Amino acid sequence: MTNSQLTVDRYVFLPPGVFIARLTGQNRFNISMRNAERLCERFQQGGLGGLVIDYSGCDLGHQPHEFRHVAQVFEENMPKGTKMAYVYRDSQLGHILVITRLLNAAGLKVRGFTEPRAAEDWVFEEMGENRADYGDPRCLDGDAPEQLAPDA
Repeated sequence: MTNSQLTVDRYVFLPPGVFIARLTGQNRFNISMRNAERLCERFQQGGLGGLVIDYSGCDLGHQPHEFRHVAQVFEENMPKGTKMAYVYRDSQLGHILVITRLLNAAGLKVRGFTEPRAAEDWVFEEMGENRADYGDPRCLDGDAPEQLAPDA
């Protein structure tokens, strides 16, 4: 993608407490770090137990080894027991393999998926819920998804 902006569309199922972030555009290491910190802060407030991060619509502008730093933020700050799913394109497999391995080793339950609905289904199942019992998630951004500057 040539888009220098990153758009994050945020959704939530309350209950049972599943947060979904769909990213579109150019995602860089500094943005991933900041977003990981924000997600951890939000999950620490309570009420959420599942997370789906959908990278399939974005270009990852950082290297798989940089995901070690992102994983460290989640490892140190995400509540234990959080279920996390990553949605990815085939070209992003290296990134997803690194972060899922690191986060699973840290005690979080994490998997990668190529289909968003499969990721949601898995997170709900891991939380003891059935995704089919819940309609559409509530969009947290209304009609204006959050625009993140590439160097913010």
